[in-house]
Amino acid sequence: MLSKFKKKFNKYLQFFTIIFAKLKISPNHLTFLSLLLSFILFYTLINKYFIYSLVLISIISFLDALDGALARYLRIASIYGAYLDTIIDRYVEFIILFSFLFINFPVVFLEHYKWITLAIFGSLLTTYSKAAYSEKSGKQLNFGFFERGERMLLLILIILSGIFSLTYMIYLIILFTILTNLSAIHRILLSLKLCISK
Repeated sequence: MLSKFKKKFNKYLQFFTIIFAKLKISPNHLTFLSLLLSFILFYTLINKYFIYSLVLISIISFLDALDGALARYLRIASIYGAYLDTIIDRYVEFIILFSFLFINFPVVFLEHYKWITLAIFGSLLTTYSKAAYSEKSGKQLNFGFFERGERMLLLILIILSGIFSLTYMIYLIILFTILTNLSAIHRILLSLKLCISK
């Protein structure tokens, strides 16, 4: 089922890639557009306009996939573009998580702001643990779970659940918090293991 969805998604992605290429829109324009939309998403989230938020985060996620596909299609993929994309991805993810602080969630073991603070920490550390290994070893870290795409998918589900219940929403935020921190710990331990084996 997932493979069918992926094939269909790739067809849509290829279709829009060709359209944007003909319109002479650069991948970096799409990257900056996703950042701009994230600020609008912030506004809709703090005001609990979850249906609008769902539409916006879906567009942002699609743009995140489209900018890379467009760069490859135009054969202009570069370190500059990849770096810019990574940095803006972090901003977008932070803005989404930060917006949850302004929603009055029910208490589940801890106050919501504590869960969200831990989620932000885990999200940043997941990325930094990979970057730190690459910087110190000079090699790419090509392992780990709960990557950017999976995190965005769960964020979409979090916002979708908000349409029905803030309780469902905070439970999924807790799941996000646990997974991001487990992902960071997993990467750190495997990186240390690789460092010791050299």
